[in-house]
Amino acid sequence: MFGKPIIQHSADDLKENLLTFIRQALALSSEITRLSNAIADYGVDVRHMGGVTVIDSALREWLRVVEKTASAENGGDEYNFEISLVDCELRYPSSVPEAYDRVFRDVSEPRNFRMQMISAGQDGVYAVMNIVSDMLDLIDFEAMADAIASQAKSLKGAGFTAAANDIARFLGLEGYTPTPTELTRRGLVFYAYYGANVDGMNKVNWTGDLVEVEKSLRMAEKETGIGAVSQAVNQVYRVVFECTGLDPIPLRTTAGIPGVLEAVFFKNKTRFTLEGSRADALLSFIAEHASVDLKPFKQAA
Repeated sequence: MFGKPIIQHSADDLKENLLTFIRQALALSSEITRLSNAIADYGVDVRHMGGVTVIDSALREWLRVVEKTASAENGGDEYNFEISLVDCELRYPSSVPEAYDRVFRDVSEPRNFRMQMISAGQDGVYAVMNIVSDMLDLIDFEAMADAIASQAKSLKGAGFTAAANDIARFLGLEGYTPTPTELTRRGLVFYAYYGANVDGMNKVNWTGDLVEVEKSLRMAEKETGIGAVSQAVNQVYRVVFECTGLDPIPLRTTAGIPGVLEAVFFKNKTRFTLEGSRADALLSFIAEHASVDLKPFKQAA
């Protein structure tokens, strides 16, 4: 629908996209009207929403799609952040009778669709395009594009911070860890969670944390260009999740993806080894975005 990321759309791009969206809605509306007139010959009455109503609904739906798409493109889906264009003013032009403006804006009164409409079916799609043109002239697309860009930057930064802090905790670089994280010739070695004896709430906590860090790793992978670490975490998750009842995971079970991220289950702890180049990339991501002091770790390494 948009052809490129929303944040790359200029004011003119947004205006043209909305115009195309409304034209398509009106064309479909006209076809519905034609079919409803045809089916009336068989005694079936299908109420049709007129052209102005279509414009109103299409405009608000387009705004919703822009908000949802822009949010998803900038990490909103991962951390429940959302771009909002609620402050962008939408007004009806003077070519629309005052009665329409009252009906569409006054939510305290039910909409009266029996009132006389400017019908796309009777006058064709282009009969209402002058209203569309006037309406688009009243929308500040420059402000809309600026709002998307500024909010996207804030959301992306907030998402990166949350992801980096989450990954730092997973790697044992934040908080108390009984065994320090260290760089070796194999890569980054760290110990996490409860090992082969996982059960009860330990299992619930562990699987929940793995799901969250998998989301964070996907965001870091997209930013740094590395891959497969989140998939490896998912493989570890599957081993832990499939552990049933009080039965322990067999000692020295290996999970993950060889050469990417491997986990070995010991009795009371799990050792992870993260491949060197991916470790470097994630450490750089953490250093740039997380509120974690890596100096002690670097000295230890």
